[in-house]
Amino acid sequence: MIAAENAGRQWIGIDINPTTEELVIEQLDKLSEGTEDFWRKQVTIRHGLPKRTDNRIPKKKLDEFKDQLIVQQMKIRPYLICVICDHPKDSFDLEVGHKQPKCEDGDWELKNLQLECPRCNRRKGSTKTAEDVRKELRKEGLLYEQRVKVHAHLKTLTPRQKDWKKGIKQRKKPRWKEDLEQEQASRQQKLM
Repeated sequence: MIAAENAGRQWIGIDINPTTEELVIEQLDKLSEGTEDFWRKQVTIRHGLPKRTDNRIPKKKLDEFKDQLIVQQMKIRPYLICVICDHPKDSFDLEVGHKQPKCEDGDWELKNLQLECPRCNRRKGSTKTAEDVRKELRKEGLLYEQRVKVHAHLKTLTPRQKDWKKGIKQRKKPRWKEDLEQEQASRQQKLM
């Protein structure tokens, strides 16, 4: 911020550390030493989060839409998923997104809304469709079904599972028949 002010550029600073404000004010005072405090007239220091300007809908209405979408999904399956990547999620991990992007006049109607995970929602932004994001995720191997197949493939198998996977029977007889034959043979040896 100080370097931008020295260069005569417009700037904005955001920091979570409360001591940063004091340091910046101190540096700006040093910068304007001997002159009028020009920056105090132009710089606004704000505490707290700024309000979002892209959501032109009250939070209460957004929560109602989310509840309705959750009810719709729960009718189909007993758990919630992101409709883009199909990853199972909890209700607090899902956000309301648009099927038709806002730049293409996608409005805030229930039929145009869907539940998305934050990763997919950010990736989609306000210009891409859900199908565009699905194609990208499919290319990168990040769709849920692709990830599950990869993990299942990497899981180590027992020798018996490996033989079964190859289509080879490991034993000619079932194990219980082998055990029964061994018991009968041991009894005959005892009788002799």
